[in-house]
Amino acid sequence: MKGILIIRGGAIGDFICTMPVVAALRQALPGTPLSLLSYDRVLPLAGATGSFMHLRSIESQAFAGFFASRSQLNEEWVEFFGSFGMILSFLYDPDEILAENLKRCRVKTVLTLDPRPVDRHVSEHLCSILNLIAIFPENFSPTLALQNIAAPTTSAGDVVLHAGSGSEKKNWSIDNWRKILKLLVSRGVPVTVIEGEADVERTSQLLSGMSSPQVSVMRNKSLLEIASVLCRARIFVGHDSGITHLAAALGTTTLALFGPTHPHLWAPRGEKTKILWKNKVWEPETSSPLQLEEISVDDNSLELVKAEVERMLDKNSEPRTQSSE
Repeated sequence: MKGILIIRGGAIGDFICTMPVVAALRQALPGTPLSLLSYDRVLPLAGATGSFMHLRSIESQAFAGFFASRSQLNEEWVEFFGSFGMILSFLYDPDEILAENLKRCRVKTVLTLDPRPVDRHVSEHLCSILNLIAIFPENFSPTLALQNIAAPTTSAGDVVLHAGSGSEKKNWSIDNWRKILKLLVSRGVPVTVIEGEADVERTSQLLSGMSSPQVSVMRNKSLLEIASVLCRARIFVGHDSGITHLAAALGTTTLALFGPTHPHLWAPRGEKTKILWKNKVWEPETSSPLQLEEISVDDNSLELVKAEVERMLDKNSEPRTQSSE
C-alpha cells in the first residue's frame, strides 16, 4: 500500500500541533505508512514518536526547486514524491506552485492547507484537511509518547524554566523571572533552566549574581535531551514557545505565560496545562478569537504567577519518576 507523506514547515510547536493529524490518520488508516518532510531539528523528535516510516529534511537544496514554476525538478526527489499515494502539505503556497510541482510527480492525491489559523485552534485548523478524505478527528490535543529516550546527561530539576521564546514580545519581564527563580531556590527546589540559541542574554540576566547548586542550565541541547528532562519534571514554566508545547504534549504539568498571541489559536493543550493571559487563568470555554486588543505578557502579575507556581508545586509534591516511553 502506498503511504502518505506529511510536509510540515515551521518550528517545534508547529510540528507538535500537527500531531493530532498524525494520530487521526493512524486511527483511521492503521495499515497505511506515514512519512514526514520537516526541518532537521524536528526530525529526531518525530522519529522518537514511532509514527513515521521515513523522515526527510525539508532543508535540502534539491527540494527548493519545487517552489519555482515550471522548473527542472530533481529526479531523485520526483521519484521520492511519486512513491506516495497521498501528500498532505502544510506549507504556505499561495500560488500553488509547490502543489503543481508535486502533481508533476504523479502523486494521486495532493492536499494543501495554509497552516495559519484564523478562528480556531491551530490543531483543529490543521486537522480540517482530513475532512477532504472523510476523516473527522475528535481529539485535537497533541500528545507525544517517545520511545527509548535516554536519561538526561545532566541533572534534571524538579522545576524546569524557559525564560525565552521566539519573540521578545512574548517574553515576561526578566526581573519577574528572577523573583520566581529566587522563590524556587528559597523552597529548596532543584531547578533546570533551558537555554536555546536565542536565550543567551536572557539566561545571563536571569542568573546574574545568583549562584546556587540547586540551579543547572541546559545549553543548546537537542529536543530529545530536553524532552528527557521535561518527562521527569514536576512542573514546567514558560512562554508561548515550542518548548512549552513540547512540555504540554509530554504530559508535564505546565504553566504558560501568554500575551500578544491569542491562546484561542495558539495555546499548548494538555490535561495538566494552565495558561495565564490578561492576568488571569485563561478559560477556553469562554474565549473568543475576535478579541484583538493589544495584550502584553507583562500584564500577568508576579503575584499571580507566584501563586500558580506554588499551587502546582504543592499539588505535585514528588518528582516524576517515569519517562514517556
